Amino acid sequence: MSTLTATFVETATAAVALSSVLVRVRLFIRRFVVLSAEQATAVALWVAHTHAIDAAECTPYLHATSATKRAGKTRLLEAVEPLVARPWFTGRTSAAALVRKIDDTSPTLLFDEADANFGGEKEFAEALRGVLNTGYRRSGKATICVGHRAVGITSLRWNVNLLGPGVGWVQAEYLDRLHAVGCSIQLAANGWVNSRDAKPIVGHAYRTIAAHPIRKSLFSNATHISPLNPWLHLYYVTTGFNPLGQQVNPGEQLTRRQALRLRSADSSWFVRMEDRLGTIEPGRYADLAVRDRDYFSVADADIKKIQSVLTLVDGAIVHETLVVRGR
Repeated sequence: MSTLTATFVETATAAVALSSVLVRVRLFIRRFVVLSAEQATAVALWVAHTHAIDAAECTPYLHATSATKRAGKTRLLEAVEPLVARPWFTGRTSAAALVRKIDDTSPTLLFDEADANFGGEKEFAEALRGVLNTGYRRSGKATICVGHRAVGITSLRWNVNLLGPGVGWVQAEYLDRLHAVGCSIQLAANGWVNSRDAKPIVGHAYRTIAAHPIRKSLFSNATHISPLNPWLHLYYVTTGFNPLGQQVNPGEQLTRRQALRLRSADSSWFVRMEDRLGTIEPGRYADLAVRDRDYFSVADADIKKIQSVLTLVDGAIVHETLVVRGR
């Protein structure tokens, strides 16, 4: 196998226009692989994307196929290997190594003959399938048992999702055990926000868990169409009242400040974006929302009615009501 060397890379301090870099990347790739202009452009853009992955919520997969064998699929991977960020070029690995490697270094996975691996060892095939099915999202997770040996489990970002009812298991000893192995907890309120069951369902132990040093956050699941309104969750977490007006969580409510922090700043760690989301400061995303009422001072019942009158994403206005425009 010959060695490919990217000879066009500029010095680290040189300022180069992205368009110029993309043209040169495309020319380099076409020296070794026969591609149409459109195919070469798509590959060049994907290469650039691997270096800007921190700015993306989702990532596309580059899938090379051909009607015949020996058409250049492997050669394409060889050509992009010196160009992409943190390349990991492999044709075979173990299920445990696959998941650990991705968690440890977040590589650009260049997988040769990936389709053949789905027909091989079942454990590896399922691990690869899990990575591909969830790995396109920043918050995607793939979980695998790696045996009874030291695996650096405290470096993994793994958590217990508390979706349904139940507070009986939440005891200090169990929280201590989870905390000791680096586990975290995500707390939802779906079962109480959506429930129309006249029989009260008690939970969660928000205050008990909030007082423990274990990492935790508030989150909400989604329906088949759209995310659930986070203000409905914050109303329940801070009051304990379900949609039927029943007090189903006495003594386990959070303060409004605690609830908001768990829903915003503390949640950013769970999607690996703690350096970009959750607070307003230089270097963070300029994603802001102006509400129509003050969350900290309105009556409890009005928390559920809070709406955005102005929303900015990356510093640009993406939503604006007539109330704001008229000022």
